[in-house]
Amino acid sequence: MQAVKWTAAEDARARRHQAPSPRQRAEEWQRAAARPWTHWDKISTLGCIALSAAVIWWVASQGAAVRQMSNRIDRLQTQIQRATAENASLSAQVDELSKPDRILGIAINQLHMRHASPVQIVSGAGTHGQGDEPGASAKP
Repeated sequence: MQAVKWTAAEDARARRHQAPSPRQRAEEWQRAAARPWTHWDKISTLGCIALSAAVIWWVASQGAAVRQMSNRIDRLQTQIQRATAENASLSAQVDELSKPDRILGIAINQLHMRHASPVQIVSGAGTHGQGDEPGASAKP
């Protein structure tokens, strides 16, 4: 007798753990659909909708910020390329304008300058110590 009871209990447990049949699922769905929404159901659904909307808004704002930063980076790279090209052009211009032959030609031809006379230093034995040197003081 004990074996029969045990087998019936095992059968009941086995049926509980089996997947529900499609008919049982349909009945369960109808019972859940017929059940009225509780206050907690409404609040949790509204909270999920609000949270989803907030997450979507945040993702969209981050995407817009990334797009804006990308545009700014593109503009800065363009400015860097322009500045680099301008620096190269100005360096070439400085090199051209600072050539000694060009400067000498302008000084002689346009400014009418001429070469300075070479400085002649005369050394004399009788003039030393007589005050004609710069910074020399007269002796009493």
